[in-house]
Amino acid sequence: MEESKNKQMIQKVFDSSLSGIQDDPWMAQRVLNKARETQETGGIVVKKKLTVGFVLMMVILLSSVAALAWSLSQQYFEDVAQLQFTSGYYDDWGWKEKQKMVDILLEHGLITETEAAELSTEEAVDAYMIERYGINGRSDVIGLWSILETELGPINTWTLEQKAWYTEMQIEIGLLTEKNDDYICALPEKNDIQPDEAIAIAKAAIMEAYGMKADALDAHQVDIAFETHASDWEREKLHYNINFWGEGKGYYSCSVTRDGRIMDSTMDESCLSPAEQVQMERQFANENDQEAIDLFQQYAHKHIQGGIYQFDFWPLEDKKAVTDMLRPIILENMAENPDYADQTRIFWATHFYGLPDEKAIPQEAIVETAKRQLTTTFGLNNDQAALLGKVGLFYDITDPENPLWRVTLRLSDGTGEEAMALDMSISGTYRVFINAYTGEIVATHYFTRVDSNNPDDIAMAN
Repeated sequence: MEESKNKQMIQKVFDSSLSGIQDDPWMAQRVLNKARETQETGGIVVKKKLTVGFVLMMVILLSSVAALAWSLSQQYFEDVAQLQFTSGYYDDWGWKEKQKMVDILLEHGLITETEAAELSTEEAVDAYMIERYGINGRSDVIGLWSILETELGPINTWTLEQKAWYTEMQIEIGLLTEKNDDYICALPEKNDIQPDEAIAIAKAAIMEAYGMKADALDAHQVDIAFETHASDWEREKLHYNINFWGEGKGYYSCSVTRDGRIMDSTMDESCLSPAEQVQMERQFANENDQEAIDLFQQYAHKHIQGGIYQFDFWPLEDKKAVTDMLRPIILENMAENPDYADQTRIFWATHFYGLPDEKAIPQEAIVETAKRQLTTTFGLNNDQAALLGKVGLFYDITDPENPLWRVTLRLSDGTGEEAMALDMSISGTYRVFINAYTGEIVATHYFTRVDSNNPDDIAMAN
């Protein structure tokens, strides 16, 4: 559950600024499911048993979902769900399961007898399924979720009744238990506030938090669910999750309790209130100079073979060129925003990279000096030191009278297993700062991670 809640908190901030970029939800869920099955059962997929509480939940949901009249029978999706429960996702199916799928398609009128006869080989079935339910020629995304979205449309267009039916179906078949990292949907009762009222409450809270005009959300599509997390199941914890979708800066969300209160992180850490979302968006913007980041990435794709490599290992000429290009832009953005807090960009704006002059100790000698520190300063033995053959260099001219060689030493590619056998961290990085004119060791650092909001960490790592 913690995993899902953390993802939702982060996603709500990113969705607000990156609306229009669609995710691949069924593929993500497949990876999570597979990883969880392997971790919990040693690689064996098992049918999970329902607890008494979860069975009671199922009974409540079954009684709350009315009969639905769809152009395509619910039974079709239930048959597919049963096939997935017993045999996994499409890529896991053998010929027997694929023949069963053809029978299901025929039974529910999605193909004719003639078309079924043409699906007489595994290759033919694969081609049909990829064309109907795949994405860009991929079969690994085919499963219940992709089939549902193909036939019923994206989930954000489903009715509350459809979402509740989807939960009911998963529980009844065994695809959803209280152990799943997923949300369950139900229908509100007469004592709960009704959907239209919840939407109005959410809309007012969003408009107030973002300082919107009265008609700002009128053209937005509304997506509403009455839900709670599977592992948190209690009727009292059901709440409305409401999203407004539009063009441009077009995604806003708000959660509303069954009695009409705006939810915030003190009530459920995954339910940020609109005011909290505004605060997080401002913090994110202050800590990430997106203009400078985009220009840096564009430079990398144009000038660095293979795109964005680790900055430590760029050629000296490119380090100088990109930071010289970005410096005036970063300084301008800093001047315009008193809360600017992108520590990496601040470092690039206030520190200067250059090229060694005739007085500088040559690179080869500097690298040898840095490597000696692996045994003398860092205490590595010769076998451990020998694995650190990946070298990056910065030539720092922030103090032109005392330029620095900043040397990065990391594991050579493909030596991770050897390193672990020698009790070394595969993410360990060694840094040695050397006076470029005198050869004096100015500083040494060892770290396995860098806090991007900590100026000391940034200074150590750049």
